[in-house]
Amino acid sequence: MRRLIFIFLLFVNYLSHAQSSCDLDYYVNNNSNDTCLVAGDDLTLSFTSNVIFTVLDSNGTIIWNSFSNGANTSAIWSSSYSGFFTIQAVTAGFPFTVICEQDIIIAPGVVSITNPIYLDYCQWNTVNLIEDLDSYIQNSTNPQYDFSVGGIAVDGTSYQIIGTDSIFIDVLITDESGCILNTELIILPTANNTNTQSYTISDSVIQFCEQTAVDFIVNNPDTNYTYNWYIDNNFFQNTDSIQYTFNPITNYQGPVQ
Repeated sequence: MRRLIFIFLLFVNYLSHAQSSCDLDYYVNNNSNDTCLVAGDDLTLSFTSNVIFTVLDSNGTIIWNSFSNGANTSAIWSSSYSGFFTIQAVTAGFPFTVICEQDIIIAPGVVSITNPIYLDYCQWNTVNLIEDLDSYIQNSTNPQYDFSVGGIAVDGTSYQIIGTDSIFIDVLITDESGCILNTELIILPTANNTNTQSYTISDSVIQFCEQTAVDFIVNNPDTNYTYNWYIDNNFFQNTDSIQYTFNPITNYQGPVQ
């Protein structure tokens, strides 16, 4: 028993000196085509020769190893959990030497995203689609997005909405956990009409694009009252209607009084 404990301590100490990276295979539930790593899955580690496999957490501490099963070309880490890990292939005999290692990320749950996603933007706006997608994806770690329209790649960080027809954008998402997703963005543009638009004051929200002149009107004004308007920090007195252009639009919170 003392000899086994002594060897294990040497093994742990020596693994603190990791060697350079190489091609160490890993996949889920013994399926070599599945590299989408999710907490709770059984993770298969594979190498081309007989080795000892180890798993280190983000602090460099060994949390699992196949030492008790001897050297093999594969081993299974059962019921893995989420986080950042380093997997290693280690020589079977003393001195224990790290042959190669790979960093992996295991997602806390199934990586998923809404499909399709509908977005409303004003015509001529230039938008960052990645900022929109980040709010729809679940259990993801540093996802990378590829955007295309009709098979042609487009820049999702600076996409300009030119027309008023619906825009269909295909999105391929590659997560650092190895999970790959697809979704579709459907943009519903609002025409940026620079002609005057009229609204009736109510408790509801009104929406319009920048550079649009907006008419605020009191329907059937009462001659016993005077009407003053406070719009966008500007004060207009003694009128039952006012035309005002919001430029630029900054998600104005009101009030209109």
